Amino acid sequence: MQPKVCIFGGTGFIGRHLCEHLHGSGIQTVVTSVSPDRTFLANFAPSVQAFTLSDEHLWEHVATATSVIHLGARSKPGTSWNSPTYEIAHDVVPVTRTIGQVIDINPRCSIIFASSGGQIYGTGHSRPIPESAPARPPTAYALGKLLIEQALEFYGRTHGTAISILRIANPVGRWQVGRRHGFVSAAVQAALQGTELKIFGEGRNSRDYFDVDDLAALLLRLATTGQGTRGVFNIGTGRATTELDVINSVERLLGRRINYTVAPARPFDLPYAVLDPTHSRQRLGWNPNPSVEALIAKIAPAIEAIEDNPADALPHEGLQGN
Repeated sequence: MQPKVCIFGGTGFIGRHLCEHLHGSGIQTVVTSVSPDRTFLANFAPSVQAFTLSDEHLWEHVATATSVIHLGARSKPGTSWNSPTYEIAHDVVPVTRTIGQVIDINPRCSIIFASSGGQIYGTGHSRPIPESAPARPPTAYALGKLLIEQALEFYGRTHGTAISILRIANPVGRWQVGRRHGFVSAAVQAALQGTELKIFGEGRNSRDYFDVDDLAALLLRLATTGQGTRGVFNIGTGRATTELDVINSVERLLGRRINYTVAPARPFDLPYAVLDPTHSRQRLGWNPNPSVEALIAKIAPAIEAIEDNPADALPHEGLQGN
């Protein structure tokens, strides 16, 4: 059977990169969201079809998909961070209902769910965190992701569906620029445009950055050849990088100073969120480039192009940095 991929949240940050990879590989692909970005697809992945969640034709494609990838998220760590009721209503219920519908229609497809990296494991860590570490969600956002994971594991046991849960750390890429962006992109943008960069706490929070194109390549491989892959997998590098490390690297590589201010730490910021990728390396062949310097050099030209042509700054939705 020829592979066919359906992506929920398909034109968010990760989805854009994935759609480019799938289009380049000639894989039949369908994306859906509340409002899919058809302009992006027409320009960068024209073979990918887009449907809204309310389009009845969407489910005809779901019924024949070999893999379904769920990337959509309506919240991020700071969204009503101490309100489980909000998170359950806005993410847990919609996501579990949607994936339940997918399984009812097409139980033989494989499902890949993009979960949270460090947020799932919570505080108290100082070394790369393995999947065997207990889940201690410090925010409603993380609790919501864990509840979804547990619901999907239940579906896998009761329906026999192959379900892969990816606990994703901090991907970086060119489609992260726009109304919202991760810290590496924000630092590069501040350096190039001379804008102010705000950091929270002392700038020593450790994060786990990697190239989102490495993640897109992994998702493509899992969606087309990983039909039997099941389980929970950390998607990170094991390399800790602080905000001050990022700022120093950007200033050194781009030769520009960054004007940054320090604000009080927020209750949902983790001091350490770095993942141990050993299991994913062994089971999935996951081998990302851990060089933050390479990421900076890769995304800087895209941000410079946007500086010259502001209309090119496309907003994004989807998974946030953890």
